[in-house]
Amino acid sequence: MCNWSHNGGELLHNGGELLHNGGELLHNIEVKQNTLIIHEVRMENRGKYVCLESNSFGKITKKEIILIVLGKFIEAELKL
Repeated sequence: MCNWSHNGGELLHNGGELLHNGGELLHNIEVKQNTLIIHEVRMENRGKYVCLESNSFGKITKKEIILIVLGKFIEAELKL
């Protein structure tokens, strides 16, 4: 399972909702099978997204992606 963060703040699951670690509800972001999906991308969605995964042997894998928002987009999927 991938634990996502955005600009250093962990993205937390709260039931079926996703929260930034500051408590802000993220209406336009969802996670499906380790894929972070951003609907109706906004300027505040730009930045560094990090996925941290660990397996049963304790090996930790870190994957990073930078999302640059230049204008208005419809949707973005961050697949690692």
